[in-house]
Amino acid sequence: MDAGAKGIVIESFGHGHLPPGMVDGVRMAVDRGVPVVLTTRCLTGCAPQPGTLHKEGFIATDLNGPKARIKLMPALSMTKDLAEIARLFAQVP
Repeated sequence: MDAGAKGIVIESFGHGHLPPGMVDGVRMAVDRGVPVVLTTRCLTGCAPQPGTLHKEGFIATDLNGPKARIKLMPALSMTKDLAEIARLFAQVP
């Protein structure tokens, strides 16, 4: 974030779980208005409720990390609104 990141994609453990040491950093990013997209590194399954904006402020997706990053880039060029970015992640082409 200090380097000017406009968005962050995190590949979590199964079903969106994060190591406890990462939670404060995620909250800090959300508090600064930086969209945080959470996906999973698992071969099957997804982060919880893909395409939703969770109360913690992150956006869940069932895309893998590289695809989520690619999708986040044009989303950020269209809007900075977290709810709108979540709606874009909910859309399936």
